[in-house]
Amino acid sequence: MARQERAEQTRRRLIEAAAAEFAAHGYAGTSLLGIVTSAGVTMGALTFHFPSKSAVADAVQEAGAAATREVMDGEGSAPGLQ
Repeated sequence: MARQERAEQTRRRLIEAAAAEFAAHGYAGTSLLGIVTSAGVTMGALTFHFPSKSAVADAVQEAGAAATREVMDGEGSAPGLQ
C-alpha cells in the first residue's frame, strides 16, 4: 500500500471514529484519546492529520455535508432513502 493511500485511509478512519464518538458523547464529552482508541491509531497519527479537536469536528462536518450532497445529487447510496 502506498504511503499516501495509507494516510488517506488513516484520515478516513479518524473521521469515522470521531463522528461516532461525537454522536455518542457530544463534542464536550469526546476526547482525542477516545477518538484514537476508537480508530485504532496513535495520537501522533491524529495530530499529523488534525491540529486540534475542533479541526477534527470540522472534518466530520465536512464529510457529513459531502455525503449528504452525494445522496441528494444521486451519486451516493443511502439504504434508508431508497
